[in-house]
Amino acid sequence: MGFFDEMNSKVSLNSKVSKLNASIKEAYSDLGVRYYNLYKDNPDPKFQELIDSINSAYAEIKQCEIDLALLRGVVFCPNCNSECSVSLKFCVKCGTKLIKPESEAPSVPVPQPTVPTEPSVTKEAVTHTAPETPSQEFKFCTNCGNKVSATAQFCTNCGKSFN
Repeated sequence: MGFFDEMNSKVSLNSKVSKLNASIKEAYSDLGVRYYNLYKDNPDPKFQELIDSINSAYAEIKQCEIDLALLRGVVFCPNCNSECSVSLKFCVKCGTKLIKPESEAPSVPVPQPTVPTEPSVTKEAVTHTAPETPSQEFKFCTNCGNKVSATAQFCTNCGKSFN
């Protein structure tokens, strides 16, 4: 066997060993995920510390996601998991009452839309024909009078269904 043939064989074998080690590592990871999913509620005491560590990490991730959502000015509906503005009382999609989560996130004011003030109407303005109105992008709740998006299926103030 020549020098280059020997080098090629070594490289080939080292590559194969690396691929097999990666395959084993992936199988161990899959085994761990499967064990966790099957036994997370009743693990063998030998694995309790690892299960607790994973559960703790999941809880911390969930809190970070809530904090990030609050910083964006949204909360998640507890029923359908839709993102809803923190200013809403009820979910637009399913009408479920929204819960404002307790969070350690810094208090960030949620920007409220500014309502443009209309100029005072004079007699002269009344005699002119009104400009063409844009398509309506909102509607009003018949129960409480709240203004909501035209696509809302539920009132965000009282939870009344629009269907």
